[in-house]
Amino acid sequence: MTVTSPARNRSTAAAQKTGAARIIAPAAAVPALVAVTSVTFLQPAAADSYTVKKGDSLSQIAHTHGISLDNLRSINRITNPNLIVEGQTLQLPSRKGGSQAAAAKPAATVTARTKEWVDSKAGFGTWKVWDAQKRVHYIQGTGKQANTYISVFLATGSKEQARAAAKLGTAPAAAKAAPARASVPNKAYVNARAPFQTWKVWNAAGQSQTFQGTGAQANAYINTFLATGSKDQARAAAARLGSLSAPAPAQAPARVSVPNKAYVNANAPFQTWKVWNRAGQSHTFQGTGAQANAYINTFLATGSKDQARAAAARLGSLSAPAQAPAGAVRAPSAPAANYSTGSIQSLVAQIARQYGVDPALALAFAEQESSFQPNAVSSVGALGVMQVMPANQGWVSGLAGRPLNLSNTVDNITAGVVMIKHLLNTSSSRDNAIASYYQGAGAVQMYGWYQDTHRYVAGINARYARYAG
Repeated sequence: MTVTSPARNRSTAAAQKTGAARIIAPAAAVPALVAVTSVTFLQPAAADSYTVKKGDSLSQIAHTHGISLDNLRSINRITNPNLIVEGQTLQLPSRKGGSQAAAAKPAATVTARTKEWVDSKAGFGTWKVWDAQKRVHYIQGTGKQANTYISVFLATGSKEQARAAAKLGTAPAAAKAAPARASVPNKAYVNARAPFQTWKVWNAAGQSQTFQGTGAQANAYINTFLATGSKDQARAAAARLGSLSAPAPAQAPARVSVPNKAYVNANAPFQTWKVWNRAGQSHTFQGTGAQANAYINTFLATGSKDQARAAAARLGSLSAPAQAPAGAVRAPSAPAANYSTGSIQSLVAQIARQYGVDPALALAFAEQESSFQPNAVSSVGALGVMQVMPANQGWVSGLAGRPLNLSNTVDNITAGVVMIKHLLNTSSSRDNAIASYYQGAGAVQMYGWYQDTHRYVAGINARYARYAG
């Protein structure tokens, strides 16, 4: 006989026809219960008596109400436990305080004895298992692990082997904070100035994916994904705006101490300096070692940060230096439209030699990126001969040691060349450096090469062989 709640009568009837065993499951309260297919939970009665329903058995009624079968038979003077009838009222033991305590939530249950499988997609929970002798033990795991446990336990009778096979562990750690959200189907662009973070993107089918980058990179990703439907191309477009790995923490500024008049090396390069006054308060400014000394002298004499900054500024700009490196190629006065392919090739080779990059490799990049077209603009906004993204302008300017204007042909080629040099110096191989130029160094490190990256690297190598030969 099987006991069910009224809402489950149809499934119970079906189980009776097929002879499938049903599961009863009052147990101690456990956190994070999971749903189990084909398992019926019986709700304890709310009073000290129970009216027998069709399909009830005495043992199941006793189990449901947390009392022993012998106790229930004794209270109701039942000599034959198989002789109970529908509508019969059974007395139950009184609860402390005169009322029943609230029923504890049962553990999800499975019966190893009857090989009652659970939903393999069920989440992590506590499962109650009966063996052939009706002894109870508990396991923690997912539905899939519960099924593995049951299978091995039935085959071996060993709890230890079953636990090992199911790889049972502790509850999974709480999920990390939800990533920032962007919606591709609705073209929901994010703030382009948003800092580096993890973004979650939905496609038209409602499927989601994540990637890491700035707000500008998120928008580039969305644009390209909408246009192409390709995650790989979208990641590559975002990577062209900068690394898709988390930026390294900023280095602490150089330290000087005004009270101790601690002068610094006058030849020190442009950097951020941190200065303390006699009260222990600090402030920062940017400049060379010579500017730092001018700042310290003036601040000691006047106590004024404004006058100290003005004194340092007389030695040069307090923003990134604008001096071009010795021997730098100067942009011709002719507009970009007047450059011939031959003149572009000459500039690429000349600038590559200036920065110590193999001219054949630089020419291979220039041909593949733009076919030596100085006015080329890609669908994601990459500019010029070397197809440099505007968002990388500050970074490549730092690599070049001077401000670069990506709309200027010479500066654009310089930007591409110094980027190639940097990637060659920081990548594990030349091929990885080539892949990083196209896909982004962070994306290469995190995901390996995308499918289209393989084609890109092969194209560069083929062109390099032609120019080098």
